[in-house]
Amino acid sequence: MKKSELTEIIKQVIKETIRKVDGKYVVYPEKGGKRLGTHSTKKAAEKQLTAIHLNKENYADGKVKGKSRPGRVKKSGASCKGSVSSLRAKAKKYGGEKGKMYHWCANMKGGKK
Repeated sequence: MKKSELTEIIKQVIKETIRKVDGKYVVYPEKGGKRLGTHSTKKAAEKQLTAIHLNKENYADGKVKGKSRPGRVKKSGASCKGSVSSLRAKAKKYGGEKGKMYHWCANMKGGKK
């Protein structure tokens, strides 16, 4: 498959559009709205469209990847205040999500600097 063929396929699949505004190439979402990016060259704008498409593919199944949920520590009732050893002691004392969060805090504090 040639690069031009791949570019054509991507253009058909991607619903975002590139428009030229004030001498720059701007990427807009499919239904209009806020700019997704501004680029000096069309090639850079197309590169962003490709990245958007690949990102959509990664999350197409609707599953949440990993446990990146901001606020897990606070929600569980744990606190990252204290020394690494005190956090490890609390992690032993508590079970479940709260214990996991104390372990996580201790690991983050005790990481290599």
